[in-house]
Amino acid sequence: MKRKFLLLYVLLVLTLVSTTVLSGCGGSTNSAPNVNDKSDGNNDSVTEVKDSIIIGIDQEPSSLDAQFSNELSGRYIFFNIYDNLVTRDESGKYHPSLAEKWDVSEDEKEYTFYLRKGIKFHNGEELKASDVKFSLDRGMTSSYVSFLYGAFDKVDVIDDYKVKVTLKYSSPTFLQVLSLPQAGILSEAAYNEYGDDYTRNPVGTGAYKFEEWVPGDKISLIANDDYFNGAPSIKECTFRIITDRGTGMVALEKGEVDVYYGISSVDKQNAIDNPDITYDECQAISYEHVVINCEDEIFSNPLVRQAVAYALDKESILIAGRDGLGYIADIQAPDYMFGYTDKVKSYPYDPEKAKELLAQAGYPDGFDCNISVNSGYREKEAQVIQAGLAEVGINVTIDVYEWGALLDSLSNGGYQISLVAKSLHINDPGLVTFNSFHSSQIGGAGNFYRYKNEELDGLLENSKTETNEDTRKQIFEQIYQKLHEDVPNIPLYWRVINVAYNKNLKGLKSNPEQQYLCKNFSW
Repeated sequence: MKRKFLLLYVLLVLTLVSTTVLSGCGGSTNSAPNVNDKSDGNNDSVTEVKDSIIIGIDQEPSSLDAQFSNELSGRYIFFNIYDNLVTRDESGKYHPSLAEKWDVSEDEKEYTFYLRKGIKFHNGEELKASDVKFSLDRGMTSSYVSFLYGAFDKVDVIDDYKVKVTLKYSSPTFLQVLSLPQAGILSEAAYNEYGDDYTRNPVGTGAYKFEEWVPGDKISLIANDDYFNGAPSIKECTFRIITDRGTGMVALEKGEVDVYYGISSVDKQNAIDNPDITYDECQAISYEHVVINCEDEIFSNPLVRQAVAYALDKESILIAGRDGLGYIADIQAPDYMFGYTDKVKSYPYDPEKAKELLAQAGYPDGFDCNISVNSGYREKEAQVIQAGLAEVGINVTIDVYEWGALLDSLSNGGYQISLVAKSLHINDPGLVTFNSFHSSQIGGAGNFYRYKNEELDGLLENSKTETNEDTRKQIFEQIYQKLHEDVPNIPLYWRVINVAYNKNLKGLKSNPEQQYLCKNFSW
């Protein structure tokens, strides 16, 4: 009966919200054509293939410096401006890129990369080993992405076209890190020229050059016709900033944009039913979760944290926040990722068990607490959590923060529980799991939970250095079991990555890492 009441509460919230959202939907179902017909004075028709694309994105990045940004919105652009020493395909195999080949020492702690000669940055300067060292050194010291570089010890220039990376330990994720945009190679000369303004004047070797940034409106790229892998067929790539996803869908239907990354769940069926639009989705490598401050007087007790886990109806939270568009999370890794185990399951929704645990913890009548969130869909999720915890005697006050203020609160421990997303960044849980739960990472480094456990610290350290896959899988199983018992956080659901686009566009499909390369697109 209580579960039915909770679901009715969720549906009431969604009804009030959807009335506003749906009123903005509609418009023409015409899509932008993939050809333009031009006629001369003799009425002879000439067909011109379209060579530009307009992509709608729902968030404006704050920086185009890939090593000093952790925003997902920036990845759409980083992948097109910057190249890496190596690339990684969907099967997990690595291929040469800026480096034409590489050697690995017997102990797998030294990698020597041989650069292709003649590759030019967008400013005309030739790529040299000094640029590689400069870029990787920046990543190692960046407060935004240094956690990805944890295995790096030093980078040495051997000559203009040869660079050696020395690791602190043999790392199973080293090459994968090198394939990320956060390890993209930038021009040292350009950075020195622009200084602090480099964030809005990026210079890489990628298939597209930065052209223009109109704040609040668009970011424009143009093709690099001297690209070492061949000039792309799409010559102009414009990212239009449309923060309201309903408006983004309307723009796609009208042909004002050719692509929209991340349409609203309420528009999913419209996109599927529209014959002029292709819709594609996949499971993301980021999950929504409850963040718990393990140093808080109340939540320092694992029994309290377990009680909260039993009191949450994840399906109702997913319906409230994402209209049901997502996958319920059991552990801190998706089921397709290395290290996942099905031996650890999510806490079932069981309010009576939650009450028992609260009584054991010394709170038979519950307690008062605060949940900190930023505005938007997380407010709706917080309302469902508030209602669920009220059933077991926990009275929750919802505090809404601006995003920056919320991050500050999480970093300094000035909260009790919160809601945020956690991205694994790469198709391996090792780096982010260490960054999130090792006691050395407490605070702004990533361990917002302020969680300390010596046994887990040891397991996390082993997960970074162990190269035997079977042994490493066993380590991750122990890690997830320990996290399940101690509950420093509560994974709620895995997000869905989706993309809707003009049916005539080729070379585009959703992918968990949001690696959308305009050089692969064509009309």
